[in-house]
Amino acid sequence: MNTEQASDLIWNAWHEDGDYPEELSQWLDYNRALDVQTHLLARRLASGETLAGWKIGLTSDRVRTKMGTEDQPFGHIMRVLESGATAALSAIGAASSIEPELVVTIGQPLKGPDITPAQARAATAS
Repeated sequence: MNTEQASDLIWNAWHEDGDYPEELSQWLDYNRALDVQTHLLARRLASGETLAGWKIGLTSDRVRTKMGTEDQPFGHIMRVLESGATAALSAIGAASSIEPELVVTIGQPLKGPDITPAQARAATAS
């Protein structure tokens, strides 16, 4: 199996409302997963979807230690719902999932080891 084939399996599962392709379980490791994710993002953009943002994973030292890596992988965000929005469970395919994220927009520079909660709140634009 290669990245193209793995991407096809996931793409088809998304569009056919299928389950996660079991054949990927043995093949898909950490680095391959990042390659497949990048390939799927390109396909989504080429099909007319819009990239809403990026996220960084494994931000917790505890989780990185458990995974045996110092890497902090990226992820792409395709849709952002405003606070209070609802989404129908039926709109989520069997091969997809929802992972809630908290989005904070910092409106002014904020750096240094001694930032207080009050300073962080004051720097937050939304």
